[in-house]
Amino acid sequence: MRQKNKADAFLYQAEKSLEDLGAKAGEELAGKVKEAIGKLKEAINGGEAAKIQTAMDDLKKPLYEMTTAAYKSEDAPKQEAPQAEAAPEEPAAEANE
Repeated sequence: MRQKNKADAFLYQAEKSLEDLGAKAGEELAGKVKEAIGKLKEAINGGEAAKIQTAMDDLKKPLYEMTTAAYKSEDAPKQEAPQAEAAPEEPAAEANE
């Protein structure tokens, strides 16, 4: 029963992450997460602790990859902005010399 509760909580988190970040991560990664979520749901319904644990483990990797890709895509524009701002300041500093 405890394993099922952990799996239910993990499933909720995974579905929420997919909803929030799936589009940012891309179709391929979101598809892998959806597939792993489906397998976890089946394992939970089956009720076998070993299968539930295996399904949870199998969901962790694509979920991690999806969240990493989503956050990288969000950070990319932010990382470019400071570089763009720094470039105009350099010539101004040379003009002061």
